[in-house]
Amino acid sequence: MTYEPLIGMARMAKRMRHEMQCDPQWVLDLAAEREQIRAEVEALRKDAERYRWLRAAAVRDHGIATEKFDAEFDASLEAIDAAMAAKEGE
Repeated sequence: MTYEPLIGMARMAKRMRHEMQCDPQWVLDLAAEREQIRAEVEALRKDAERYRWLRAAAVRDHGIATEKFDAEFDASLEAIDAAMAAKEGE
């Protein structure tokens, strides 16, 4: 993690009760939210890498045409989305 001056200033202002143009806690809350979003992005990136790996393996190792794999996968995703939506509606 790199040092970010604004976050450092917010921490110091909060600790020393100095005035800032904005609430130091707000800056710290934004920084925490940004870290949560970064973690979510990493999880989504990992899912995307898994999908690409699966797709490449299916096309390469099993001789499945790319278009057929994509169509079947899209249909599977639609079924999964519908099942998840139904579960949320319960």
